[in-house]
Parts: sequence; structure tokens; C-alpha cells
Amino acid sequence: MLLHRLASLPRLYSVSLRLQARDPAVWAPANVAFRGGVATECTRGRRVITSSLRALNAEGAANTAEVSKVEKDRDGENVKSAESAAEKEGEERPEIKYNDDLANVLYTLAKRSNDKYEIGAYKRAASELERYPRRITSGLMASMVVPGVGKTYAEHIDHFINTGTIPDVKMKKAKRRVSKKTEPDGENIVDTLTQIVGMGEKGARKLIEFYNVQSIDDVITRVPANELNRWQFAGVKFFEDFKQMIDRAEMEAWEVKIRDAANAVDPAIEVDIADSYRRGAPMSKKIIVHMAHKDVHSTPRDSWKRGGAMLEKIRERLVADGLFVHDVTHTPGQTDYSGVCRLDETSHHRRIFLHVNPYDLHWYRLFMDTGSGRFIRRMRAAADRKAGYSLRKDFIEDRRGNYVTHLKSEEELFEFLGEEYLPPNARDE
Repeated sequence: MLLHRLASLPRLYSVSLRLQARDPAVWAPANVAFRGGVATECTRGRRVITSSLRALNAEGAANTAEVSKVEKDRDGENVKSAESAAEKEGEERPEIKYNDDLANVLYTLAKRSNDKYEIGAYKRAASELERYPRRITSGLMASMVVPGVGKTYAEHIDHFINTGTIPDVKMKKAKRRVSKKTEPDGENIVDTLTQIVGMGEKGARKLIEFYNVQSIDDVITRVPANELNRWQFAGVKFFEDFKQMIDRAEMEAWEVKIRDAANAVDPAIEVDIADSYRRGAPMSKKIIVHMAHKDVHSTPRDSWKRGGAMLEKIRERLVADGLFVHDVTHTPGQTDYSGVCRLDETSHHRRIFLHVNPYDLHWYRLFMDTGSGRFIRRMRAAADRKAGYSLRKDFIEDRRGNYVTHLKSEEELFEFLGEEYLPPNARDE
């Protein structure tokens, strides 16, 4: 009713306009006097409209209150019915699981394993798959959106999606305690294996657990080559030789050989042997060589290419002379090399490391590789006290991450850190 009366207002106003146009006298004031711009008497037509609007307003207010009450009652009923429907729906409609079949693949693989950590990893990934609210269509998708699903689990999922079968996976065996296993002579196997260059305790335990390794010979015969990194492979191959220390006479012979090879490439190349040899020790474990040339600097970067070319030529000469017998890390053009060398057929195999340094950083890298370890730790602590400076392996860094470039020698470094200068032979542990 209210809406109908309100809708009639435009028509009423339109009629009044038409009447005014036909008979202006009807709408004109009968007796109009303007005082201060305000009419003292309204026309008969306007009084009619005003009274009509007042009636409409009164009726509208009453109807509005009635409508509000009706709508409020209706909303309350709707809320109750919606809650009831939701409860009913919750009882009747179970949660949809889109990836039960894929989760079952991982649960099945978990049952096949005897390793508790692998079992836990499979079950966690399967549980996440079950909860994911969309269908997984590929292993790649699973690895991107489902926590716990990595490359290997993604491959299992792809296998199931493509073939409909669960993949045949080689599972881990249950871990065993190996610390009490010993060789016939009573030496602990873990301790023996950690004598291999590059082999830590974790790697040693892995070989024992998965390949039943009981000796160094077992590593050679039972362990696939791809299970060892390059230095571990060399460490097994030359195990007995690497255990032998290098006396100072042999170190001096190596210094001569390397210096001759470098001078044959360019007489301006500087050669220094670091580590315990530079500290004056009578015995050394390995040969660490640092070289520099005035044309090779830290900047511009292109000058490093000359350093890589120099190193490659020096290596080629040492290989041609029969001194280098096994490359461990070797990439042509790089400024670092590691490998195995020996002076002659009767000598032991030795570990050797070659570095071509930027000329402006040669002194610092030689300083860091001279050691000893305890001495370097003490110098790093002194640098940290010096407003948070850091002695990195290849450069000095301030607390903002900027390179420190104004130091030019070891003596200047000691002075900068407020430490008394110590020559290399006084830096032993």
C-alpha cells in the first residue's frame, strides 16, 4: 500500500503542472503580499498537495514500522532454517577427499619401509595429500602445492597417475648401531673410515649401514663409485699414501718444481707455498700453493680470465712432466685447482692445491692459508672487536658488508687490528 501511494506522487505532481498550464488563475495566489520576499498566502493547489504529502508521510511511517517487523520476523525464521539446514547438511554430506588414491600410494610405500624416518616422511606427505582441497593432476603440481612432497615423491605420484600401479621402490633398511663394530685388530671401523680424505663420521656410518663396510678394502669392492665424492674417491685410491706426512725436504723440492713451471709460463708470476710449510714446520700434510701476477686484479673481472689461463698452462706443464697424476677439481679457465701429485715413481702420492690470486689480494689469501687454525681464530676475534670487521676466506669485510681495500700487507693488517705483528714461524698452535 505504501509503495503504491508513493508511486502516485510523480503522477500527482505531473497533473498539477498540467492544471497550472491550462488555468493559471487556479494556481495563482488570490491575495498575495510579499514582505521580505516571503509569500503570505499559498495557493489552493499547493495546500492540497501539502495535505496529501502529510497524509502519505503518516501512513508511510506506520507501514514502514509494520514492514520492518515483518522482515525481522522473516529474517529470524530464515536464520533458524539455514542453521537447521546446515546441521542437516553436515550430518548427511561427508568431507570430500580428492586425492585418496594418491595418498594411498605413499601410505603403501611407508608400509614397505623399515626405516622409521622414511616411514614418517611418507605418512606426513600422504596426510597432506588427503587434506589438499583440489585434485592433484601431476607430480609436479604436488611438489609445488603439497607440503612434504619433493622430487622423489612427485615421481612416485607421476608413476601412479600414468600407469595406475604403485612404483617398485628400493626402501631403506632399518638403521643399526655400528659404534661397537670393530676390525680384527680392535680398531673402530668408523674411526678407520674417517681417516679417508673427505670422509666424515656421517658418511662412514652410511657406508657401514648400507654396504656393510668393515674395512678400507670393502669400500673399494662394495661401494659404487657414485656414492663417493671426488676427494673421497681419491682418498680411498691413495689411502696409504695420504696417511704419510711430507717432510720439509720434499716440500722444498715441490716448491722448486712449481716455481720452474710458473716461470716457464711467465717469469713475473709470484709463487708462495702456504700452510705449515710457510710456518717453518718440519712436516706437512698437503701442498697449498698461492700464485699472483701484476696483470691479474680483483677488478675488473675480465682480468681474472688471464689468471685462469695462467693456471691452466702451469698445470699442463706439470702433467707433461709426470708430476700431476690425478685431477680432483679441475675446470679450464678457473683460478683454483686440486689434485694428486708425486715427485717420481718411488714417491708417495700427495694432495696439492693451486690458486692464482688477484694481485691486490695475494698477501691476504696467503695469510689466511698460512694458519694456524688457532691463530686465525684469534685474529678473527680481534677483527670482530674492531667495530665488527670480518676476516673472510678471500677478503676483509666491514659490518656493512663492504670490502676493506686500503690494507696492503700482513703488517698493515696487524696494525689495523691493534695486534702485535707475528712472523709466520710464530703463528703455530
